Amino acid sequence: MKSKNNQPDAGEGYEARDADAVSVALAAVLVLLVAFLVALVAGGLFQYLSRRALSRDERGSAMEAQKQFPEPRLQVAPEQDLKVFHAREDAELQTYGWIDKQAGVVRIPIERAMDLLLEKGLPVRGQPGASPPQKTDLQLQQERPLQSTLPKQEGQ
Repeated sequence: MKSKNNQPDAGEGYEARDADAVSVALAAVLVLLVAFLVALVAGGLFQYLSRRALSRDERGSAMEAQKQFPEPRLQVAPEQDLKVFHAREDAELQTYGWIDKQAGVVRIPIERAMDLLLEKGLPVRGQPGASPPQKTDLQLQQERPLQSTLPKQEGQ
């Protein structure tokens, strides 16, 4: 109901008139036009950057670049790699070999090392007659050239 001064009553609670259909249609067309323009610009930018990347690729084609995955690479067969690693460790622990041939440092099997340790015992610091160590094991290992612990693969 309207009051005497042609104003709606405060208690009515609904719109006095409908939304303008022309304005709603114009807004929808404008939104669709903007979305279409954004899609065109994004597609053009994508094409431009793709051509630019391919022209600057000094290593060859894009397929070639995808074949080489960057480091670090995942293991293809971790179980087999672990078996090879343990076999190499076991061989190192159970055989004789040179650690530093020039310094005369050798590697002996772990069983033989334990037997020698039981026979001779550990030196005690400050014990008379005990010779001071020339170099610690850590120092010897740090001086040893780095050796690859990974298995050599074919073609390397």
